[in-house]
Amino acid sequence: MKHKCPQTLLCNISQQELANKQNLGLLEESLLKHEEHSAELDEVKTKLEVANNMNSKLSAKLTVVSDKYDDLTRESTDQQEKNDAIQRNQSELIQTLQDRVKMLETQLSNTPSPYRFSPTSDLGDETETKSDLQVSNLENENVKLLEKIDQLQFENKQLRENKIDPETDEEIIEYSSDEEGPSVESIVLPKPIFSQSKQAQDAKLKLQAHIDKLAHIQSIADSIDKDKHDFITKIARIQSTAMRRKQETPRTPYVWLVDSVSKQIEKEGLVYCQPFISDNSGHKIGALLDFSMAKSSHQPSIGFYVTMLPGNNDKKLKWPFRADFRVILLNYNNNDKCLVEKFTDSGNIAFQMPLKGKNLNMFGLTKFITVATLTNPKENRLYVKKDRMELHIEVKLKN
Repeated sequence: MKHKCPQTLLCNISQQELANKQNLGLLEESLLKHEEHSAELDEVKTKLEVANNMNSKLSAKLTVVSDKYDDLTRESTDQQEKNDAIQRNQSELIQTLQDRVKMLETQLSNTPSPYRFSPTSDLGDETETKSDLQVSNLENENVKLLEKIDQLQFENKQLRENKIDPETDEEIIEYSSDEEGPSVESIVLPKPIFSQSKQAQDAKLKLQAHIDKLAHIQSIADSIDKDKHDFITKIARIQSTAMRRKQETPRTPYVWLVDSVSKQIEKEGLVYCQPFISDNSGHKIGALLDFSMAKSSHQPSIGFYVTMLPGNNDKKLKWPFRADFRVILLNYNNNDKCLVEKFTDSGNIAFQMPLKGKNLNMFGLTKFITVATLTNPKENRLYVKKDRMELHIEVKLKN
């Protein structure tokens, strides 16, 4: 239903009030976003400080482990030198024993046994005396040899007590003589020890684990730094966009978000949108929602009106403004069933060029939507969500 707005209502409209309310709404929205981003930035800073503290503690532990590793490496090197010296002495003694055993074996094989002498031989007594002497000498040498073998086994036992790799496979060198000669027990020769002891290897593994953990923490810190930089850049971009939107006037089709709908119904006042420009012609347009009849006893409803606002290029534009208007109230439950209302300028005075900085004439829909339809959702109809309604305003120029 199309009617003119009462003259008494139009006289109360102030263009300055429209601009102030719009700017105040945008400023409050920008401040809320800034506070949210500030809280996120503080949280990122806290995480960064925790990561830096962990990094410092791990660096101190890494220094201690590195010092211990150096000490163990030096001790391992000294022990290796001592073991090499003992092994060289052992090898020389074994070689000496091998030579002595071979010599004894040769002497025993060339010396006749005293029990083989012929009783009728003329040289029997002399030979028997020489044989007894040789056997006695061999027994003395055998005793000395056994003593050296015992000493060698004692040194080998010391090597085992010093944990010189006693659990690995070992080379066994056996020495033997004839049945009548001395029998030398097997001598165990340990393989050369590794360049590092087990403690040094464990310390090296722990050191590498700390290095890997430190690298992981450093990567986390780098990631936090990157997120911080991205976050700051995002805040700057949002602030820049907000400033640009404050300076620029939006163009059609214009999207109008109306907040606190229930409060506006209770107040029964007027709600102004931010001025916008017709994209095809450059005319500056204002719109408002009239809640003055929202609590009426007879069909409570909400009106929608538009008017022409002064612009910088008004003298260059064509007047009166001739266009068809299309107002869409978004249905949050079904976009295909939105509320759509249309109206045209009809040559109304409200579409003439504004004089003296403002135009008190407005034109639109007295009953854009009833309060019952707006506030009572159904299965496929929801016009107010979280106390907000969304309007789309389209303007199409006439030929």
